[in-house]
Amino acid sequence: MSWLKYVWAALVGFAAMTIFTVSTAFLIVWLTTSRYVAHACAHMPISPNDCGGWTALGYAITVLAGCALVGLFIGTTVGTMVGISFYRRQQDLNPNTVN
Repeated sequence: MSWLKYVWAALVGFAAMTIFTVSTAFLIVWLTTSRYVAHACAHMPISPNDCGGWTALGYAITVLAGCALVGLFIGTTVGTMVGISFYRRQQDLNPNTVN
């Protein structure tokens, strides 16, 4: 039964990572894509439609990857903190048991 709390800590960390990644990436892409595409395609020799689609896709993938890396760090940190608090709580309740 004691190992379930560490699974719970990992799930909390995964949830924190997912929430951060999705919300931050969506907000960044939604607010800045049109400005980024307009700036990147301003002096391109190809048609603006082709440039805009590929530039927006590349920008969205880059933002999502960056947010996922930061979210992975945040999720790992949150999961570790929750796991440490579970471990300390168990040690406070049962100081004689070795886990």
